[in-house]
Amino acid sequence: MTKVQETRLKVIAELGGKCDCGKTGKDILVYAKGKYELKWWPQNLYAKKWEEIEPRLNDYYLSCMMCRRIKLGLTTIEHGGGASGKQGCDCDPCRLQKNAYNREKNKKMREDAKLLRQLRKEGKL
Repeated sequence: MTKVQETRLKVIAELGGKCDCGKTGKDILVYAKGKYELKWWPQNLYAKKWEEIEPRLNDYYLSCMMCRRIKLGLTTIEHGGGASGKQGCDCDPCRLQKNAYNREKNKKMREDAKLLRQLRKEGKL
């Protein structure tokens, strides 16, 4: 195990070792509570000496991706929701929503191309 990996595990252990929802291991990440200069961002934190990290541990917290989205007030798209369904999902509701979205998009593109040809033909472009 590399020094960076050891430091990451030590930081996670010092911060409690799990997310509020109970997830542990690779599912959780270290986030900063406030805004910091680049050298103290969590991804740069692990390359530092433990003596430099330890006094600043109260400035960080553990969270999984879903708990972080909830904390930040970000919403997730339900299956079949949004303009074109959930991105990367192949379930039936998302597929049908994506097909409807693409039909409308292609229809608008054809109408725009037809208008452009007409304007060129009339010499306005």
